Amino acid sequence: GKKTFQVLAKDDQGASSGWKKVTIDISLATTDATPKGTFESATCSALTGWALDTDTPTKSIDVHVYKDNPSGSGTFIGYYTTNVLRNDVNSAQGVTGNHGFSITVPDTLKDNKAHKIYVYGINSSSAGNNTLLGGSPMTITCAPTPTYQCSDGKDNDGDGKIDFPADPGCTDATDNDETDFVPPEPTVTLTASPENISSAQNVTIHWSSTNAASCKAVDGWTASTLTSGVETGIYVSEQTTFQMICTGSGGSTTGSVTVTFGSNNGNGGGGNGGSGGGNGGFSGQVSGFTINSNKAGGLTRVHFLGSLSGTSDPVTLNISPVNGFGNDVTLQVESASPLSGVTPTYSFDGGQSIVMHKDADGNYRTPAGLIGTRFTVTFDKPIINPYIVHITGTSNSYNASYDVTIDPHATAPSFQEI
Repeated sequence: GKKTFQVLAKDDQGASSGWKKVTIDISLATTDATPKGTFESATCSALTGWALDTDTPTKSIDVHVYKDNPSGSGTFIGYYTTNVLRNDVNSAQGVTGNHGFSITVPDTLKDNKAHKIYVYGINSSSAGNNTLLGGSPMTITCAPTPTYQCSDGKDNDGDGKIDFPADPGCTDATDNDETDFVPPEPTVTLTASPENISSAQNVTIHWSSTNAASCKAVDGWTASTLTSGVETGIYVSEQTTFQMICTGSGGSTTGSVTVTFGSNNGNGGGGNGGSGGGNGGFSGQVSGFTINSNKAGGLTRVHFLGSLSGTSDPVTLNISPVNGFGNDVTLQVESASPLSGVTPTYSFDGGQSIVMHKDADGNYRTPAGLIGTRFTVTFDKPIINPYIVHITGTSNSYNASYDVTIDPHATAPSFQEI
């Protein structure tokens, strides 16, 4: 600073002109300290370390990052601030404040190439020197950051909406397809058993669908609204077309099947009433048999307790002869709904099949003498959907069929202490 002094000047003879005031500006020379610090780690996620300028020990400073070569010849990546509290650094250096840095690796360093990274501590004085931090350079090789249609800032499907969550075609930001989901149209398939008849009789209609939430029969030939199922015991006396409309988020579709009435061979086999056919048609025959049961529509129930096995309520199957038919009839399971991870066991009064014999009164009896056979299905694990069993009866060249539907959705049994 400035100092003022009283000065008395004399010549060599001792003469003086008196005291004079003299002001002198005195400045002490100072030395600027360069920053110090360490570049500690480099991954494809972050560059970390610390830096401080001891001339401003409580303040954060900038760090500059270069790739491939030092400052002056390397490519400048960016400048960042030491904004991370590092208690270990503060304790070791006897300072306070934020002196750590954690820099997110920019995409310019993610190109599957090896890059040397140089980090400099920048002097808090613009006139001072900067410091290449200890640990520099470090080398990283990083894959490019993946891009996704649902987070790339583009309208990839041209619907005027961009990215998740604005675009309904995106499930999340990493979804790589912005295309809006278009629900598929339902399909519905109907089959009749038998599909050709020569005289009035009962028929069975099967239906199945895909992409449907519900189905409805046209003209009410079934009250069921299930997306798949079977309706038995439908009386047909002339050519009849059965239709089913199935509806889902993709719209509605109508399917149909026609039961023809005449003396052709239908779906069955040769001229002996469908010997080799699977639909029970009689191909011009006027005798034979039908199968019926004590359950309306062949529908019965099964109960499960937790994950335990369960056996369906029994269905009594009866043989009804037509026009004096009297041959023995063998009942067995021909096919059933597919199951995954569940094994069914079928029982006709304890056997996998049974032969029914007509008595003098015209009743078909089991070998044990019972009119009709009790049919059950035991499942080793619970099922969740109705299970359809296609049962056939055969006798020489004659055959007929009947479907039993086992519903697991009935009300579970209740228990009380007595």
